[in-house]
Amino acid sequence: MPFYQRLGDVPRKRHVQFRDNGTLLTEEVMGLEGFTGNESILYHLQSPCRVMELAGFEPIEREEWVPDQHAHRHFKTFDTEPAGDEITGRRLLMWNDDVEISLCRPSGSMDYFFRNGEGDEVIFVHEGSGTLETIFGELPYKDGDYVVVPRGTTYRFKPQAGSAGGKAADARPEDRASGGAGAEQRYLVFETPGLIEIPRRYRNQYGQLLEGAPYYHRDIHPPTELHTGRGLGRLSLPLDVLDPRLRADHRPYPPAAALAPDVPGPELRDLLVLPA
Repeated sequence: MPFYQRLGDVPRKRHVQFRDNGTLLTEEVMGLEGFTGNESILYHLQSPCRVMELAGFEPIEREEWVPDQHAHRHFKTFDTEPAGDEITGRRLLMWNDDVEISLCRPSGSMDYFFRNGEGDEVIFVHEGSGTLETIFGELPYKDGDYVVVPRGTTYRFKPQAGSAGGKAADARPEDRASGGAGAEQRYLVFETPGLIEIPRRYRNQYGQLLEGAPYYHRDIHPPTELHTGRGLGRLSLPLDVLDPRLRADHRPYPPAAALAPDVPGPELRDLLVLPA
């Protein structure tokens, strides 16, 4: 659902010289489909094409678990031990060619920025609160929110010290530094090589949400603050969808299997499961 969002100072026209205190800013047109798809226009103090270091690839190796027979499975993940940060602490539960589902209960916080260049992400904040720092601005989040991060977005999680899912008011200094017990965070992460979109059955021909949709425009929140002097235009934004405001659907729909898929390509038919 593209819409125009602007933060910071931007020139009155696109693709013209734009200066900040006499310094010529670097314009970047960020998109996935050239000039035909959703795009963002960002203005940088430093060129985003500069490379500091190149490193080798790390192979992704996964051990697939093939059960002897099909049966209902109950994934007991609540007591998963904390490990890593919001990126390195992700533990893959199941996957196929269309989606990867991971659980993350970090024991520390990110001291770096991350960019997923292979797909979009949806991060359900099961527990915790804080701010997602992105190139588009800062996006506050809290438990119960769905955070949508488009492909190619550079970001970093900054959990709120002592949040513990909003239950603890204070945290020890060592907890604030490490994001430990005083700042409990728990996420369910969905990654897909495709695009995260609102289903067509919830949109009219102009892209506006229908009254029967389970969420509304007011439930979708783009970044709120920008501290780097950059502006942006029409784009794919990291978004925060407030879970408590989701509304019940106005009419029942047939089972998902009876509906045509909303995205091109293969349908979601099976998931590969990691060893228990």
